[in-house]
Amino acid sequence: MRATFKVLFVFILLILSNTFLSADEKYVMKSGEVFYGEKIEETDTTLIIKDEESKLNIILQKQKISLIDPVGIKIKTKNGYVIQGYIVKKGKDYLTIEVPNKVTVEVQKSEILEFSYIEEKNLEDISAPFNSNIMIDDIPFLGIGLGHPGILNMVGGSHFDAVTVKMLAGYGVDYYGIQGGITFNIFDSDDNNFTLGIGVCAGYWHDKDFAGSYNYYGPSLNLLWSGFVLELAIGNGLETVKHSAPDDEFLILNLGYVYRFDLRL
Repeated sequence: MRATFKVLFVFILLILSNTFLSADEKYVMKSGEVFYGEKIEETDTTLIIKDEESKLNIILQKQKISLIDPVGIKIKTKNGYVIQGYIVKKGKDYLTIEVPNKVTVEVQKSEILEFSYIEEKNLEDISAPFNSNIMIDDIPFLGIGLGHPGILNMVGGSHFDAVTVKMLAGYGVDYYGIQGGITFNIFDSDDNNFTLGIGVCAGYWHDKDFAGSYNYYGPSLNLLWSGFVLELAIGNGLETVKHSAPDDEFLILNLGYVYRFDLRL
């Protein structure tokens, strides 16, 4: 019974080891040899590691090891991200990397284009460009839309990691105006193809037929899906002319399509 339990326990450990693996480390031997890999097993006198280069399990004598250090890595993903830092978690399908500013980033293994080890002293040199690529994640966009203020509008702005900034302006037969707004992204897919957010907008809208001018502001709901943009907002009029009284509320609807300029390195 005990033997059966022990076999079952070892089997469960093997399954878990394929699901969640330890971080890679750098093993420097007294002979000068250097190994990169993850620790599989440890005894009083030895370490068994899975060598990253050969993919084989290697037994290292502890007394022959001069240094064990976390290893720095550099990854380039298929969508152009360059990430450098330390592996803190290694799953079956993903890596979790801690970058120099102590932020962790999860990367799917299927998205990795290039992988290499780097010396620890070089990690700090890349903290600034890393932040601009990953944490800011700036994607400008430009396109056209239908709706207020000018019925047919030019739409432009920029999508960041946490917020989206957008402006639109149009001059039509009966209407013209301009509107700007900021949206806080409450859901953003990894590939940025789907974003849902809430925010605020403000603008100026002029109705030529009725000579009404509106300075307005209000809450907005914004959706981006594969280039299509939808904005639904409630405008609260601050100042009007002729037939409309102050503080009138009206619905603002904009639908359009934008092209995104992915400038990340």
